[in-house]
Amino acid sequence: MTIDDAKCYLREHWPSIRSRLLEGTYQPQPVKRVESPSWTAGSENSACLASSTD
Repeated sequence: MTIDDAKCYLREHWPSIRSRLLEGTYQPQPVKRVESPSWTAGSENSACLASSTD
């Protein structure tokens, strides 16, 4: 999702996200784990990426 796509998405969905945040019922999406090669030979780095709304 690009920044421009995120702006459009949030314009449309922000009222419901906001109400769920205020009510305490918001459930964030699971994070995505990504492995990438490390500078050190034979090892990898892992990163957890949150969804665009979190």
